[in-house]
Amino acid sequence: MKQAALSIPDEERKKSVFITCEKESNFRRIVEFLRESIASGKKYFFIDEITLTDKFQILAEVLSDNLVDLKNARIVVSGTESLGLSLASHSSLYDRIEIVHTTYMPFAEFARIRGNSSIDHYIKHGCALSKQNPFETKQSTKEYIESCIVDNFIKSVEKSDKGPHCYPLDLKNPCKRKEAENAIRTIINFYIQNIGLDDFYNSYSERIYETVHKLLKEMDVILELPIETLRVNLDNPKENKSCHRLEVLSNPGMYFASLNNSRERAYEKILEQFVIADAFKMLEKKGDYCEDLGYTKLYRWRVARVLAKSKGYEDIAILIICDRKEKKTFAFEINHSGQLETKPLADCIEENFGKIAFSATLCDGKCDMDSKTTALDISYFLIDIYNNSNDSGYSIEDTITRFAH
Repeated sequence: MKQAALSIPDEERKKSVFITCEKESNFRRIVEFLRESIASGKKYFFIDEITLTDKFQILAEVLSDNLVDLKNARIVVSGTESLGLSLASHSSLYDRIEIVHTTYMPFAEFARIRGNSSIDHYIKHGCALSKQNPFETKQSTKEYIESCIVDNFIKSVEKSDKGPHCYPLDLKNPCKRKEAENAIRTIINFYIQNIGLDDFYNSYSERIYETVHKLLKEMDVILELPIETLRVNLDNPKENKSCHRLEVLSNPGMYFASLNNSRERAYEKILEQFVIADAFKMLEKKGDYCEDLGYTKLYRWRVARVLAKSKGYEDIAILIICDRKEKKTFAFEINHSGQLETKPLADCIEENFGKIAFSATLCDGKCDMDSKTTALDISYFLIDIYNNSNDSGYSIEDTITRFAH
């Protein structure tokens, strides 16, 4: 919201109004105030916590149809109940609103705001900007899940203009409400215990889980990324398979604080998935079209992951970045195992993604490296891509040159 306000020309800022809503604020009175303000010459309105109002999801189209279209006003809204905004965008504000997703924060942006470029801090703090880490303990994490996810979910569905019956979640029935709350907790716990999941539906097929799962994606609690994944069995290539989806909780802190055993390996898996997710989010749809296939457009960057296993190794994670413009493929193993340097794995990668122009290991400063292996610090790697990916002249090789050691 602050960014939107700062974008207004200086001479226009006197036409701005900032409104903070409280619990059960009367939406109709807010609309009437907006009309009076527009009549007095105001044009830009910033409404914080609009989802707390009593009728926002039901009457939200008034903002766009009566005030924006007819009066040429500009309205920016925000709300803690993020699902409420998303549900409104599919119903009363359909095709009338542009949503800026802020739940997931790229590591580089988090590092800039917090003044801390440690990827370890990002994982453990869960990309939260508060001074106190909400994921410091299992109890604080549980409280976060209950207040920010479960309560948000239930309140937003209750206030929906379609009503809770359409989902189908009969929240007026205490037993059904409890069932929905338990489904939210079950799904979140499932993701925590299955880091780097490809497909949730193979485990839970009941309709309530399907509904809750869908709405948790609407809330951005779960990120579904169309990342191409190649699973490689180096001992039995016939078992190689691919999929085109990675699902992760948008906040890494929920993973770390809730783990019980094998924390070191679990931390590595969290790191692997969020490095790959971060690279994808930064590079997707960046650069000029390299090819227009009619039904889809291929952008410059193709980001994928390879999960390889062999006897003695389990799920070696490799970030693949293909530069369609320069026709080059880069392979980055996350945490050193030495397997990327073996011919069978390199051959498999090249067969699926093109000849490898450069390979290296991404480390958070804790892995032991031999002198033959090129290493890149994960933090510098991600920050440099974030800072330069909008530059049409940028190449991954620029980052490698700056930080390889």
